[in-house]
Amino acid sequence: MFDLHIKKKAFTVIELLITLALIAIVSSIIYSFYLSSSKTMDETNTRSALQQDGQIVQNSLLTYGNQASSIAMINNIAPTSSGNSIQVNSLKLVLYANANQTVEYDYDNTSKRLSEITSNLNGTGSTTKTLSSNVQSIQISPIGQYYNNADGIAVSITLSNKGISYSTSCKLIFRNKGVTNP
Repeated sequence: MFDLHIKKKAFTVIELLITLALIAIVSSIIYSFYLSSSKTMDETNTRSALQQDGQIVQNSLLTYGNQASSIAMINNIAPTSSGNSIQVNSLKLVLYANANQTVEYDYDNTSKRLSEITSNLNGTGSTTKTLSSNVQSIQISPIGQYYNNADGIAVSITLSNKGISYSTSCKLIFRNKGVTNP
């Protein structure tokens, strides 16, 4: 007459534990993919920013370097009859396009900042522009035998940020070497 075994439809504790365990496993897999893709995206953005900085520095060096007639100063001293590669903190070029103008590249090793300083030789003014704040090192070598009569310079720049490095190099040929102003 009366059935004492009435079945209720519900989940058991074991079924709930298995479901929670599966959800935890799937969540950890999704989180690891998200974390690795986020790290990869950050590295890609950093590398891209370093490449853009490198392009800006290279464009400035090529623009002014190819207009130059000579090197005025390397690390705040006159160029010597050395042909060795030099670690640069400061490089000043004499421009022919406007014989009263120089451009100086000043590198601050502490802040890793490279600045371009355009000055008039008559002291009437100068303009400073920061090219990059990620410069790790600048190395130059003369094209020709020595710095004091170089036909140009080879420049190698290493930029670094968040443990990622990017190197770029260019050759500056002094197209106006030996040309005098009319």
